[in-house]
Amino acid sequence: MYIFLLFVLILILAIILILLNVVCDNNIKNGGGKHKRRYKTLTYKIFYNGEYTRETYSYIINRLNSLGWKEAPNAKKYVNFAFSLLNNNGRISADLKYALNGHKSIVYKDFLYKNMKNLSHIPPTEDLTTYKWCGDVVIIKEVLSYQQRGVYVVGTEEDFLNVKSKLVGIRAVVSKYIQNALLFEGKRFQLRINIILFIYRNKDTNKLIKKFLYKKDNIFTIHSKKKYIINNKDDYLDPEITITKGKYNERLIYFSEIEKQYSAKFIKKCKKSIDDAIHSISLDNISLYPEQKAGLFIYGADFMLDDTGHAWILELNSKPGFIPGIVQRTGGIEAEQKFKLHFFKNFFGFILDNIVLPYFKYLYS
Repeated sequence: MYIFLLFVLILILAIILILLNVVCDNNIKNGGGKHKRRYKTLTYKIFYNGEYTRETYSYIINRLNSLGWKEAPNAKKYVNFAFSLLNNNGRISADLKYALNGHKSIVYKDFLYKNMKNLSHIPPTEDLTTYKWCGDVVIIKEVLSYQQRGVYVVGTEEDFLNVKSKLVGIRAVVSKYIQNALLFEGKRFQLRINIILFIYRNKDTNKLIKKFLYKKDNIFTIHSKKKYIINNKDDYLDPEITITKGKYNERLIYFSEIEKQYSAKFIKKCKKSIDDAIHSISLDNISLYPEQKAGLFIYGADFMLDDTGHAWILELNSKPGFIPGIVQRTGGIEAEQKFKLHFFKNFFGFILDNIVLPYFKYLYS
């Protein structure tokens, strides 16, 4: 009799454990595997406003919901994943958060060139206060300039001194003008690349791991309006040749279109140089905030290729414009909205598949 009751009790316990196992497994799926059963359903919080509305993040929201994640209420102080393109999620703690500490070391133009691990991927640059005129064509950039504001191309000592006197008390740098730029349809162009920096702690050593990622098939370009034809030194100062002061070609061109104009061997060299340039950026001063275990951040990077296939970093921006100005100016509101939804679906998919989901599989495995 006792043996029978003991058998029944063991059977009941086994059934309970099986049921608990099923419930736990259903609660902790994240699309790339299953976490340890002691963890509850993963939670996330998206912060949005008038510029990047909830619709902008619809792909992330729908994808995470379909994987069993739960969107946390506004009052929640801790979530597993916190995200906002405007970096306005400072009041919340998270395992993985869209935030990193120490941006100034790479987005301020005077700090960037001082913090490069390899100076061969940044044009020769110097602080405006210490630069001595040497007769070359140079570009002067205010440290906090953006969208080509506060950028001056000068070719004479007189112009240089005039700009320098204008910028007294304003931090600025002087960079060598790249005269042998790679051309497309006879025009100069810059590459716009959205680079994602991902930082997390190794579970075993507690050491910070820092990685750069970028979507290599989604690089677009900004072109000058006029062809790059230099007959005399004054031609360098034409903003429609130098891509300054917003004088751009009114056509959205992706790098893949430029690739077709050159040999596969040359393009392979260009892409390797771009990758080398990205990984030459020093991350020594970038770290996590106390309220996060891991972090990611998106930088808008401007590059220029020269006619040898060498990549030059022009600047990094911590507030990148994800929608090219050409789309905004020429496509109208409807076209811009369509482009935005398509762009963010692909871009957010890349972030989820290459950072968010693999990280939580790693964190809770």
